[in-house]
Amino acid sequence: MNPLHKPQSLILCLGFFSLVAACGSVLPPPRERIQDLPSLPLGAARAKTKQMLELGHRILQQLDPHQNLDRLEQLEEAETAFLTARHYSPNDPAVHLALGRLYEIDGHLEAALASYRKVLSFSALNPKALLHAARLATDMGQEREAARYLVALRTLPGMRPRILVLEARVYLVLAKAGDQDPASRKTYLDNAQRAFGELQDLSPKDPRGPAGLAHCLILKTIASKKKAPPALRSRIKKLLLQAARLAPEDPLPRYNLARFLESPAVSDPEAAKIAYQSALNRDPKHLPSLLNLANLELRTGNKAKARRLYSRALPLTERQSERDWILRFLTQQ
Repeated sequence: MNPLHKPQSLILCLGFFSLVAACGSVLPPPRERIQDLPSLPLGAARAKTKQMLELGHRILQQLDPHQNLDRLEQLEEAETAFLTARHYSPNDPAVHLALGRLYEIDGHLEAALASYRKVLSFSALNPKALLHAARLATDMGQEREAARYLVALRTLPGMRPRILVLEARVYLVLAKAGDQDPASRKTYLDNAQRAFGELQDLSPKDPRGPAGLAHCLILKTIASKKKAPPALRSRIKKLLLQAARLAPEDPLPRYNLARFLESPAVSDPEAAKIAYQSALNRDPKHLPSLLNLANLELRTGNKAKARRLYSRALPLTERQSERDWILRFLTQQ
């Protein structure tokens, strides 16, 4: 077993419910009920759309946080209002944005993403639809689609930290895809590095900026299969220590530094041990640091230290294969 853990990423399911009507009687779903709505003149249709949007948003604002019958009825009422608005104004982006929000709350993510796509079919640069579509596509593992929305967002003013974090997350996932050629992988890493750099400039107190920059540089160094030159090693270490200072209780910056120092790009096990221990000083139960430090001590001949670390890690280890390996090691020793 290889107990090494990869660094955590520098970066909502409810089924569609049966709708229960008020007054104790079962009514058809909203989509069927709105089919018989009367036709209205253009001005009246617009007024009705506005009224239904306001009603639906008001219901969502008062939504019961608990999963109970009241919440289901509230969601039903909001959906009926938004579908009524869509009936009278089928090409209104605000209506489809509202439906997307409703379906996200419901957990119906495919329907939510479809609603945001519909908005973009009317208005390709709608900032809310682009952001929501990019976020949902990312959460659903459709990073290539998300990247298209993020490229469009870059053409709009007012880049915000959460957009940059999302952008970096998408490009990192694409860079790691197994079907990427080296040139594409480098381009995606460059894009992620750019996003982290902009995040650092925009929010200098956010540890994800320097940590992400260091992560991109580490990935590029490992991909080169060469030793990191002193200047690059110093820059990466400086960035990770900066992230550590910005998040003093977080073990991850020090853990990532240890991973880098242990990697073939540096091959400094003693420095890596210090960094792993520094991570454990912040969180004594940080399992990746415990396992990696134990493994490193074992490889460098310190079996007694490895045994103590594996003993600490065992109660925290959930993966059965890792538990079996640790138990065999402790028993044999």
